[in-house]
Parts: sequence; structure tokens; C-alpha cells
Amino acid sequence: IMSFLTKNVAQNLLYFLKKVHLPPGIWNQFLLEHDAVKHMFFMEVENAKIALFYSKTGDVFRLEYIKVPPNLQRRGFGRILAKETFKYIAMNNYKMSISCRFIKKIFEENK
Repeated sequence: IMSFLTKNVAQNLLYFLKKVHLPPGIWNQFLLEHDAVKHMFFMEVENAKIALFYSKTGDVFRLEYIKVPPNLQRRGFGRILAKETFKYIAMNNYKMSISCRFIKKIFEENK
């Protein structure tokens, strides 16, 4: 499964970001961090790390998978991480492709 996002659809991405439904105020509780050496975006939650792994060629991020510790699964943290990653990519005028079904589902649910 592969989808491709270009700069031309950044406006659609920003529309999507407004439509993801999560509890009010939850965005202020987490800080997206980027480790370019390990090719991951991550957030620290309850002393654990939730990570979205990618590969990058030029200005294209290929979003590959999200790793969420068992005690944090099914609580919306993967969704938050994906949304924050989409925001980072859009705000920095990068492109992206999605090879992970879960990440693709999050993106497509709210187009």
C-alpha cells in the first residue's frame, strides 16, 4: 500500500489535521521529537517511547511503521503521533509516502 502526498495537496493535509478527533487539550500534553539519525519521530508518554519510523530520500519521508509499547496501545497515542508527524511534514514543505496500513488509515479516515 502506497500513497503519495505532494506539496500541491498540503491544503488537504491541513484540512485533515483539523478533522482528527481526540480528547480536548490532549495535544498540549505531548511533544513530538525527531531523531534524524535513527529515522524516527517519537513522543515520551508515561516514561515510555512511542515511535514512528521512516526512511527519507531527498525531501520525501516514507512513513513505514509505528511502535507503541503494549501498555499504551489502544489509547490513541499512535494516532496522535501520526497526526503530529503529518503536521511536521506539511509545515516544513516535505513530501511523504505511506507504506503502513495503520498510518494510511489515519490519513484516509479524515481526508
